[in-house]
Amino acid sequence: MKATPTLEMLDPAALTVDINVRKDAALTADFVASIKEHGVMEPVIAHRKDDGTVHVLMGQRRTRAAVEAARTLIPVMIIESPEEAERIVTQVVENIHRAELTEADEADAYHQLSLIGVSAAAIAKKTGRTKSTIESALKAKSTETGAATDEDGNAVYIETDYRGEHSAVPVVTGWKDLGFTLRYYSGYGTSSAPKGPMTEEQKAERKTLIENNKLMQSATTVRREWVKNLLAKKQAPKGWQYFTLHAITHHSETASGYEGKVAAEMIGAKFEESSQWAWNPLRDHVAKTTTRPEFGLIALICAGYEKTIQKDSWRSPSQTHRDYLNQLVAWGYTASEVEQIIIDSGDKTETAG
Repeated sequence: MKATPTLEMLDPAALTVDINVRKDAALTADFVASIKEHGVMEPVIAHRKDDGTVHVLMGQRRTRAAVEAARTLIPVMIIESPEEAERIVTQVVENIHRAELTEADEADAYHQLSLIGVSAAAIAKKTGRTKSTIESALKAKSTETGAATDEDGNAVYIETDYRGEHSAVPVVTGWKDLGFTLRYYSGYGTSSAPKGPMTEEQKAERKTLIENNKLMQSATTVRREWVKNLLAKKQAPKGWQYFTLHAITHHSETASGYEGKVAAEMIGAKFEESSQWAWNPLRDHVAKTTTRPEFGLIALICAGYEKTIQKDSWRSPSQTHRDYLNQLVAWGYTASEVEQIIIDSGDKTETAG
């Protein structure tokens, strides 16, 4: 039996990006900035080889941009083999020619192909169907009334990123008249919404989502202030040496991906805001003084962990987040209810005490 594609959150720097023949693969500043601000919204397609390495098949540009933007986790759809798409296409074509597929069966096959990243145009070319036929089948499969794609866009929204640069986002005006419905996004892997208004269960789920996201944002403010107070003490917390060593060896992104401003704030360093490229107030602080270097190192590691925690991290808890929160709790921190969701999501790793 063929394995079902699975979605995983992986470190883009740990992925193998094979040669891509796309001529537009060069990274632009706008694209990297978008990935830095919003993350990778559409999963890349990859295959895990026998030696454990994960090779990106589709989405090389997004993967490279995520590495450039210092994103620590991106969604990756793992398929059984690089030949999986070709196998599904072959089966569809053979059955179409033998007239053994119902419309529903055909739509299911197209849907499988779309899940592993094959475009409607590519499916049409392989099967001999028209592109519009494929798109209609995919819309009927993804939602009862259809889900819009970028190609359905009939207008654009001009979005301004954190650097003041602009980009165009496709939108659909008059979407109700065109037969589309609003999609209430509830996590990776959810690509559709049922026809009609949300059920009471869906409303409750969305309410929880909104409330927990707000709670997580508040918890982040409280948590960072707590770390700042911890690092204001005369003595570094017990076991800080193992904490930093564990972080560097088990979650190397914490050392390379930290934000200097957050780290500097954690150790109470005084600095002036700057828009200069690669500005790092922690680096400036370290250059000015040789005292309390252990506090700077702890702040660096904590700031690295903080960068990986987003407002919706409670929905997809990682061992990285658990290790960090468990260590803070061991040092006396009281986790909020939404942080406790992350802590309780897996086995607690050993902390420094």
